[in-house]
Amino acid sequence: MNSILQKIKTFFANFPRQLSFSERRKSELRSTQAYIFAAFLGLTLTFLTLLMFPSAHSYEFSNLQVGDVYIGEEIIAPFDFPINKTPVQLENDIKEAKNRVYPVFVRNDSISNAQSLWLEGFIFTIQAIRDSAINENKKIEILTDFLKSYNIIISDENLFSLLAVKNSNNHRDNRFNQRSSKALFSFEKDILQLNKELYSIGILNIKKIDITHGEGKCSVIYKNEEIIEKLDFYYDLDGAKQFLKTKTDKLIENDPTPLGKVGYQILVAFLVPNIIYDNIETDLRIQQAIRSVPPAIGIVRESERIIDNHERVTEEHLQKLKSLAQERADRATEENHFQQLLPWLGRFLIVLFAFSILGLFIFVRRRAVLFKFKLIFLLFLILLFVIFLCFILNNLGLSGYLMPITIASMLLTILLDIEFGFVSTVSLSIIISALRGGDFNIIIVCLLAGVLAVASVYKVRSRNWLLTALLLIMGSYAISISALEFLHYATFMKAMTSVGFGLINGLISPIMVYGLTVIIESAFDLTTDMKLLELSDLNKPLLKELAMKAPGTYFHSVVVGNLSEAAAEAIGANSLLARVGAYYHDIGKVINPRYFIENQDRGSLNPHEKLTPNISALILVSHVRKGIELAKKYKLPGVIIDFIAQHHGTNIMNSFYQKAIQQNPKSDKKINENDFRYLGPRPRTKETGIVMLADIIEAASRTFKDPTVSRIKAMVNSIIHERFLQSELDECPLTLSDLNKIGESFQKILIGIFHARIEYPDQEERFFKKNKISEKEK
Repeated sequence: MNSILQKIKTFFANFPRQLSFSERRKSELRSTQAYIFAAFLGLTLTFLTLLMFPSAHSYEFSNLQVGDVYIGEEIIAPFDFPINKTPVQLENDIKEAKNRVYPVFVRNDSISNAQSLWLEGFIFTIQAIRDSAINENKKIEILTDFLKSYNIIISDENLFSLLAVKNSNNHRDNRFNQRSSKALFSFEKDILQLNKELYSIGILNIKKIDITHGEGKCSVIYKNEEIIEKLDFYYDLDGAKQFLKTKTDKLIENDPTPLGKVGYQILVAFLVPNIIYDNIETDLRIQQAIRSVPPAIGIVRESERIIDNHERVTEEHLQKLKSLAQERADRATEENHFQQLLPWLGRFLIVLFAFSILGLFIFVRRRAVLFKFKLIFLLFLILLFVIFLCFILNNLGLSGYLMPITIASMLLTILLDIEFGFVSTVSLSIIISALRGGDFNIIIVCLLAGVLAVASVYKVRSRNWLLTALLLIMGSYAISISALEFLHYATFMKAMTSVGFGLINGLISPIMVYGLTVIIESAFDLTTDMKLLELSDLNKPLLKELAMKAPGTYFHSVVVGNLSEAAAEAIGANSLLARVGAYYHDIGKVINPRYFIENQDRGSLNPHEKLTPNISALILVSHVRKGIELAKKYKLPGVIIDFIAQHHGTNIMNSFYQKAIQQNPKSDKKINENDFRYLGPRPRTKETGIVMLADIIEAASRTFKDPTVSRIKAMVNSIIHERFLQSELDECPLTLSDLNKIGESFQKILIGIFHARIEYPDQEERFFKKNKISEKEK
C-alpha cells in the first residue's frame, strides 16, 4: 500500500503545471518560428546542394575505374554514337586551337605620318630658335622651356650643341670648335631618317611577351590586305627604344661631340605605336576556332562490343561507356522533354533522403535544438562548408579520397555531441557519394573515417586529442582505401597512391578542425571541451582568489567537482562540464566568506547569531547573484554561469525558516516561506542537476560525527529522494534510473573519503571471532 501511495505522490510531484492561455500562445508561436527557421535552412541547404551536383548521365558506369576488372553482362552498343573526348583532352585541343589563331593587328599610317610631321615641326622650331637674332642666353632659356614641353631634359652642354654656340662655362677646352650649320643639318637629317626607318617597319601597341597565342606569328591588316608575319619582324615599345638606342650610339661614334647624345631623347619623345591590336577581331577568330574543335575522337558502331565480362577496364573503355551514357541521356531528352526533369527529381530525392536522416534525428532525439537558432544555423554552415569543399575538389578533378567529411564529423561532435556527429556523418556520406556520381566506395571510406573521427573527439580530456585524431583518421583511411583497392585488383602502386590521398586528408582535416573550433567558439559563444579544460585549471585567477579568501568553500567545490564528475560518468553525461561547473558554482561566497559555515573556524562566533533570519537568508541568496556578477566579470561561458544560478534551484533555507517561526510563535502574521527560498531557476540539464545534488550531499556529509556505511547510504538516498519529491529536478532530463546511478556513485566516493573513520557494522564482531575472544573477555 505504501509503495502505491508513493507512486501516486511521485506522479503528481512530476506532473507539469498547466500553462496559461497567454503562455500557451507564446509557446506555440515560438515553436512555429523554430520550425519555420529550421525548414528554411533545410530547404536552402537542399537547393544549394542540388546546384553542386554533377550532370545526371555521370551516374551510369561511375563505379568503374581504370584498372578495375569489369564484372557484369557484356555491353554492346545499341546504336551508333560518338566517343566523346575526356575533359582533359577537350581542354588541350581547345588550347591548341586557340594557340593556332594569329593575333590580329591593324597598321595605321596616319599615326606614323602625324608623328613624322610633329618631329619635323619640332626640328624646325629648334632651327628657328637657333637662327633668331636674340642673345645667346635668351635662346638657351627659350629652348629649355620648349624641350620641357616635350618632357625632354638635357644638359647645358647638349643645349649649346643644339644651338651651335660656345659654352662660356667650359674651361676644359678653350679650343671649342663651334659646330657649323651644315653639321647640324646633317644631324637633323639623321634623326628624321631614323624615325622614318622605325615606322616603316612598325611598332606594336602591346608587348610581345603578352601575346600567348599565334605560334610566334601575327596577322597585320593594311589597306584591306592581310599579311602574316613573324612577331619578331615588328617592334614593340621596348624593342623600338632598343633599336633607337643602338642607332644613336652609332651617331655618337661618328660625332663624339655632345650633339649625338640628344638624338635618342628626341626620338623617344615622339615614339607612338602605329600597329594597333584588334582584340574584337582576334576574340572572334578564337571563338570560331574553339567552335571548330570536334568534341569526339571517334565513333562506336551499332552492335559493336564495348566491354566484356571479366575484362580489365582501360581508359578507352571508360570513354566509350561515358559517351554511351551521354548519348542515352541526350536521346531521352529529345524524345520526351519531361525527361529533363527526371534527373533533377532523382537528385532531389537523394538529397532529401540524406538530409531527412538528420532531420528525423533532430526532431525525435534533439528537438530542443530547434529552439536554439544559433545551433541550427551553425549546423547549416558546417554542412554547407563541407559540401562546398567537396564540390571544389570535384571540379578540380582530384581524388574522391580527399573528400573532407571528417571536418564535419569532428566539428559537430565537439560543438554539439557524439550523436549529432555520427548521424551527420551518415547523411554527408550519402551526399558526397552522390556528388561523386554515386561512387559506392566513397560511402564506405567516408563512413569509416567519419565514425573514427567522431570517436577520436568524443571526450576531449587532454591537449593530445589532435594527435589521437590524426592517427585514428589516417589509420582509418589507410585501411579502408587499401581494402577497396585490393578488392578491385588495383596494382600496388595505384593502391598506395590512393592511400596517399587518404593520408593527406587525414592529416589536414584535424588541423583545420582545431583552427575552426577556436573561431566558432568565439563567433557563436559556445563552450567546448577544450575551453572547459582551460577552465578546469585550479590556478585560474578566480579559483585562486576563492582558495585564498574562502578556503572552506574552495575545498567544498573541489570535492563537489569530484562527486559530480563520477556521477556524470555513471549516467553518460558530460563529466568534464559537471566538474568544471562544480568548481565555480560557489564563487559568489568569495565576497562575504565568513557568513558561510565552511569558512568559519571552530569555536568562533557565527555572525548569523546576531542577525535576523530574514537578513541571514538575504545574505545566503546574494552569493548566487554575486557569483553570476563575478562570472560575467571574468567572462566565464554561459554554461558555467548556469551552474551558479541553478545549483540551489528554488530550495528553501530550512534552518532560517524554522528559526523565524520559532522567534515568532504567537505572531498573527504568517511567515512567508518564499522569503527563505532561493530564486532559482531549477536545474535544466543533467549536469546542473548532478551538481545540485552533489552540493547538498557534500555539505550534509560534513555534519557526520560518526560516519558509517549505512548512514552515508541513508543520507544520500534521503537527500536525492527529498529533492525529487520537492520537484527541484523536474526541469532537467534526469530519469529515475539516472538518480539511482548518481546515488550509488556518490556513496562510493563518500565512503572512500570517510574510509578511515568508518566502523562497519560487523567489524567488531569479526575482530572478536578472529582473535577468539569470549563474551566475558569482551
